[in-house]
Amino acid sequence: MATLVSRLLFIYLFISGFTFAYSQSHSSAIFYIDEYSKLGKRLDVYSFLDQAIPQPQTGCTPVWDFFYFRVRATGKVDSLYHKGNLPAEVTSKIIANIYSTNGHWKTKKKADKIEFCWFVFPYFFYGNNPYDSNCTESEKRQQNLAMDMAANVLIISTLIKDKKAILLMPSENGGGIIKK
Repeated sequence: MATLVSRLLFIYLFISGFTFAYSQSHSSAIFYIDEYSKLGKRLDVYSFLDQAIPQPQTGCTPVWDFFYFRVRATGKVDSLYHKGNLPAEVTSKIIANIYSTNGHWKTKKKADKIEFCWFVFPYFFYGNNPYDSNCTESEKRQQNLAMDMAANVLIISTLIKDKKAILLMPSENGGGIIKK
């Protein structure tokens, strides 16, 4: 349990140093992606990155990953790394989806002097078993923590996209961080 809390804290601390670039809205984004048309269905960036991802077999255990990738003004993804505990087959598919956006990114005229933009794609999977199944109390707490973290990331992303918030650095206390 302490490991899960420390991992969630690490992820929160890490993402708090990034400015979220939100690519879903063409009206507010400096960098955005053309909507894909696949099998007659139009997809936004989130839907495209989230497609055809295999479902991990984790029982009651939640897993997640944060994918950080940089898009150059030329529309090419030139840097990508991730941090989390997703199984390899899931991570590989998400990475393949990210790289398949190459050449589809566009920039607005106001971005002429911007050479690149970082994007963060958080992926959460809360486990194969529903919360009210035969999961242990510890596993249910882990699922709740993962759901709370995802909800907070969504709120932060929405507020920053709407330009109604600035994410401040977190106060670090307790656990592995002892203030003297």
